[in-house]
Amino acid sequence: MIYVHFITVINRQYESGKMVPKEDKLNDIAKALNVDVSALEDHNIASDNDVMHIFFELEDNYGLKIGRRDDGKAILYFDEKHALGRFHDALLDHWCRVHSSLNADMKDSDYQKKRKEYDLWKCRYPLDMYEEEDATQNAITEKYKDLLYNVKTHFKIKRTKEFITAFEKLLKTGFEIEIVSAPERSGLGQYVCATTFKSSQLLEAGEDKAIAFAEYLAMTSQLNDLGIEIERNCNSHYGEIVYINYFYSSMLSTALNHVVREMVTKYQSGDFDDDIYQMQYQDSLQTFDVPIEDAR
Repeated sequence: MIYVHFITVINRQYESGKMVPKEDKLNDIAKALNVDVSALEDHNIASDNDVMHIFFELEDNYGLKIGRRDDGKAILYFDEKHALGRFHDALLDHWCRVHSSLNADMKDSDYQKKRKEYDLWKCRYPLDMYEEEDATQNAITEKYKDLLYNVKTHFKIKRTKEFITAFEKLLKTGFEIEIVSAPERSGLGQYVCATTFKSSQLLEAGEDKAIAFAEYLAMTSQLNDLGIEIERNCNSHYGEIVYINYFYSSMLSTALNHVVREMVTKYQSGDFDDDIYQMQYQDSLQTFDVPIEDAR
């Protein structure tokens, strides 16, 4: 692939000192080649020791772990319990799936074609992933645009407990929801929690399901209007693109982490209608029976 060869030549000239990279020039070249600028940058890996110290930094700051397989061979992996580890593990999964789809034996007739596609994917990374995520986000926005407009005229929440019951309705219509903590986004005195939805479910949702999600969108819009910061994005995650909302409110994050997370678990296990749990659930709703304005 001519792009890959050109990038290799540029990097060699940088490494040999024949060219001195400038940020604006690198950005222009990357844009012209339709690749990510990081593909043109020198990452200063010149020896085995450089590689090892990169691993050490990843261990200290990004959740990289070292262990052994059953056959005794050493392996590297990211700890999902680490604040950043679960994201990097998902990125490794994405890389593995692309590698598997484009991997071919040298004897295969399409080896050269697949190899060029794989090299180009690496040069463009993460642009292809971002484009897929953006396209999914746009498709979700388009699907719910008219429905959200209609729902906003009548759907309002006044008490924080209604924030919780909105998730109950989503679960009852069949949505698979995951509640995750986001310590990497939490600041001093602030606790951030997030909700994730499978984008495939959002795009394939029928009428009742779609209305429930439109009400959820109307609710998050209302919370934003009240000054509660909510971050929205789509991320590639283990073969699925997920729609994520991060709630920068300690009260709402607490409700998600302790009440909604337990509700999701009960729905998954089929125990939501258990009498004891229902008593606990009603007690939780009473605890959060406060004006939604107080959740800021």
